[in-house]
Amino acid sequence: MIVYYYVYLCFTFIAALIGIMRYYGIDKAGQVIFYLIVFALFGEIVATVSFYKFNERNPVYHFTTLISLFICICYFATIHNFKKRNALLLLTFLSLIIIELININYFDSMRHLNKMTLKLRCIVVAAMSLYSLYILLINDKISDVFRYPHFWFTILLLFLYPGTYFFLAYIGELYRQNNHAQLATSIQLSINLLSYFGLGLAFLLYPKNVKNAVEQ
Repeated sequence: MIVYYYVYLCFTFIAALIGIMRYYGIDKAGQVIFYLIVFALFGEIVATVSFYKFNERNPVYHFTTLISLFICICYFATIHNFKKRNALLLLTFLSLIIIELININYFDSMRHLNKMTLKLRCIVVAAMSLYSLYILLINDKISDVFRYPHFWFTILLLFLYPGTYFFLAYIGELYRQNNHAQLATSIQLSINLLSYFGLGLAFLLYPKNVKNAVEQ
């Protein structure tokens, strides 16, 4: 299983590398997805080091979960050019800090898996992804949605985060039953691996002259 985990890290690294190569040829929203990939890779490396040094990953995941959620919100705010975007993002960032403080004190301590904020990320990304897909599909300015990278980015985010919603809801029980622990880990790693492979492929095939925002 440890080999599978490092394969997943390799796919994430390759996706980040492709993003670096194509960085100046992609629009602002695409660059936000690049930051999401780089942060995910950074978070997993820090979590791995923390595990080997302190036998703990959960404190790292408490922070990476909400930061990745914030980056996702930045992405959707960028492609749809929300009004008063900066003020909205600042309010969102402060709200996420408050939510994490409440979570640490009343629900999931730093030494436990942050199930509440993981579920929050799933729900928020699912809602924003579905809204984004609706806007993209009714936009007459997009002649071929299948050649539009933000369609695929949205699909992949919908697969990556909300795809594990029900899995995360029962993750504690799955890990308590040793015969299911390996299956649970395999499912999670498979979802992550396929998602980052898809994000890297989307960067590799990124078309020229993609607009920075989808006008509503």
